[in-house]
Amino acid sequence: MLTNNVSSLKVGITTMLGSAMMLTSTIAMTAEAQSGRVKARTDRGVATAIKGPNGGRAARARGCNQVEGGQTCGSTSGAIAANGALAGRASVSEIEEDGSFDRDASAYALTQYGEGTRTFYSEINPDGTAQRMVAGYAESDTGVAARDSQITVDENGNVIRYGATSGTSDLATFSTDGSGTYSYESGLDYARASQAAAAGEHGMFSADSASSFDQETGFQFDNSRIGSVSNENGDVQGQSNVTFSQSEGLAVDNDLSGTNADGATLDANVSYTADGGLERSVICTNAQGETVPCAN
Repeated sequence: MLTNNVSSLKVGITTMLGSAMMLTSTIAMTAEAQSGRVKARTDRGVATAIKGPNGGRAARARGCNQVEGGQTCGSTSGAIAANGALAGRASVSEIEEDGSFDRDASAYALTQYGEGTRTFYSEINPDGTAQRMVAGYAESDTGVAARDSQITVDENGNVIRYGATSGTSDLATFSTDGSGTYSYESGLDYARASQAAAAGEHGMFSADSASSFDQETGFQFDNSRIGSVSNENGDVQGQSNVTFSQSEGLAVDNDLSGTNADGATLDANVSYTADGGLERSVICTNAQGETVPCAN
């Protein structure tokens, strides 16, 4: 769902903000001959254009129009800097005679470092239903990131929520995905999952986490992590897993191992379960592979 929404976002943003960019490039041309501000006003709205002494331009327009069955209001703005960076924003709101309301807005920015977009939509209806959607996308030379969030309220007052984020860079990736519902009859249910990973010249790290709650099984949680580091002094690897459930209770299992430049090793484990309690073990060897006491 996140991928589809981001694709639609990138395609639709050009159309949504076309008026803002056109407004900037055309109205601001009125001020071409002089630095300063040009303003135009009608009975339905106002438009303003500004040209700065350094060559930057900005324009804004807003107004309302009475239509059959309600009123429509809109605003659009854009700016172009002397260095070529630009930004734009556009929004439209509609109010119907029956009391329903909806708003659609988008924003866009482009600089030498990258570009970003954001869209927002909301509606409220007389029967009590409502919806809210937010999506964003950013891209640069070092990576990309995206976000998607939706909230819906139905005619019975039940709430459904969905959210997701993701990002990728030269060294790391991450993502989260979650959904939840609330109803007067069933109470709260939700589920959430996240993943993260990073890798570099001297090591790596990854993490996975999941949690959920429902009325039958209660709260559940599962988190696992793996990491390693290595350099001229040796290497270390670690792994951790933590789980919890209403039926099984808390369980922890941590492993750590390392080898230094001389070949000496350390292997350690710490674990805990509700039935078995806490357990701990540490084993050390020297460069010849002989078991030796571990230093504190």
